[in-house]
Amino acid sequence: MNRRSFLQSLLAVPLALSTPKVVDKGLELIASADASEKAPISETEFERLVGYDTVDQVLDEYGIGSVDDSSYQRKVYDSDKHVMVVFYNNRALGSKGLSVLAGLFSQEFGSNFDNYAYKLSESDSTPNDLTIKMFKEHGIKKTPAIVIYKNSDLPDVTERVISGISTHQNLNKMFTLVAKYINSSII
Repeated sequence: MNRRSFLQSLLAVPLALSTPKVVDKGLELIASADASEKAPISETEFERLVGYDTVDQVLDEYGIGSVDDSSYQRKVYDSDKHVMVVFYNNRALGSKGLSVLAGLFSQEFGSNFDNYAYKLSESDSTPNDLTIKMFKEHGIKKTPAIVIYKNSDLPDVTERVISGISTHQNLNKMFTLVAKYINSSII
């Protein structure tokens, strides 16, 4: 049985502008966690990164490689490691912020994860037909998104979907919460 058959287990974590909001049971455990820890990067650094013209520039800073339809099976589904994929629109602010989060996860968990980026469009929005395709193939209801695939002896399961970050405050909260989840449930 492959990961695609387990996409039903996806949990969505949309981000409100002020605070993360859990919409499914899986993250209730970490939703109550204290997110007051020191930010992984300064607000100035966050603003510098999201100030780039494109998400590609942010991803280049963190050395995150690309994945597309032709390489997804090999790089993601056939990986021996956990895999984190950021799905993004190249000029969207939420995609830039989420790419910073993906980059920080890459630095923090890179030895345990393969990290990739899937470019949805060059614009700031995802075309409707591509949104439908992403939902059917990857279980993504909203973009931009980070999808974390967990590898284990059990059937592989897509663990979480995290979507758009536009503020430093949201970056800090989501990094802290999801890092605690990864450390306690995946690694």
